Amino acid sequence: MRKRLKFEQMKTNLTILLEKFASDTWKKIRLGYLYSCSQIETTITDNHLLEFSIANVNNLRIYKAKGLDEPKKGFDWEWWVGSYNRGYYRYSIQAKLLHYADNKYYSLRYAVKGTQQIDILESFSKSQNSIPLYCFYNSRPININNSTSWHCNLPYDTEQLGCTLVPIDHVKKYIQKRSTRTFESLHSTIDAIPWRCIVTCPSFFPRKNLINQLSPKNREVRLVMELPDFLKKRNKEDEKYTIELPDKYYDSDLGGKPKNILVFELEN
Repeated sequence: MRKRLKFEQMKTNLTILLEKFASDTWKKIRLGYLYSCSQIETTITDNHLLEFSIANVNNLRIYKAKGLDEPKKGFDWEWWVGSYNRGYYRYSIQAKLLHYADNKYYSLRYAVKGTQQIDILESFSKSQNSIPLYCFYNSRPININNSTSWHCNLPYDTEQLGCTLVPIDHVKKYIQKRSTRTFESLHSTIDAIPWRCIVTCPSFFPRKNLINQLSPKNREVRLVMELPDFLKKRNKEDEKYTIELPDKYYDSDLGGKPKNILVFELEN
């Protein structure tokens, strides 16, 4: 109880925003199924992007890559998380949707021109020294207890499982054709976390170093001390922020690139 109270008192606007989107996702996937109005992961991602923009918070910048079609070119999100004084970590993130009725991630094994999507993500992360993650959009029936999939130090909150982050090393185990790609299997590792943790845990309740927890094993991920210039410009009302991606920061062997780029500025 004391930990929850402390957390509520210290939450930043970024934490509150990610909590709201996770809760909304959990509810909307279920309602979409009940009303035969199902969504796909690109729809949910676009809705999140719109909601991030509407929120208009000072410590969040949003960009859209020019001319990119995610299913053909790469992955959904790139997040830069950090601060001017402490530096930034770069995350490359592929989104996947849990099928509500069957409890399966059907599109987890997905090939782009013969190359598995997960290989494109990993290739990019190695070339650009980013942390590769999967973001899962989830919802489960009300009568199911999902507490065994909860690996946050804070008290169990079902709806915060609506948007989760899972390291690529764990996801790899479930790419094979006959693997069991359920909510429980993909969240069986203690490194599967609610996505709010990425802007919260470094400051509040680190179980262990968050970067070590999320990074690929046997690969060091460096802190970026200064953002590239093209990510420093602040969004302005009624100004479209579609940007060209410089090769220096987006070159990789398999050609993957992010569709949407977010910069989360944490408090120093």
